[in-house]
Amino acid sequence: MAQNKKKSPAKKLSPDESLRAQLVELLKGGNAHVGFLARGSIHIGFPDGCVREYSAPAVIAVEPGHDGWVVGNEPAIVIEFDFEGDTANRVGMADGHRH
Repeated sequence: MAQNKKKSPAKKLSPDESLRAQLVELLKGGNAHVGFLARGSIHIGFPDGCVREYSAPAVIAVEPGHDGWVVGNEPAIVIEFDFEGDTANRVGMADGHRH
């Protein structure tokens, strides 16, 4: 019988790589992120200069159009609600960062 392989919803993000590099590889879809930061801290920045910092435990909701990285030496663990390229639409988020 064939094994049904599903990807884990938990993402372990290393301190030495940007979130974009890691999440693009992990998610292969849109870049809105909604989930729970279970461990560590992350920094999120937008092209307009807006910045968000999250430290565990925290619920995160990040619109498309951002970059980010792990803060400090501890890996960040994010449990993400992933609808592939349709995350922003499915959870009612804007399609980009706005003030």
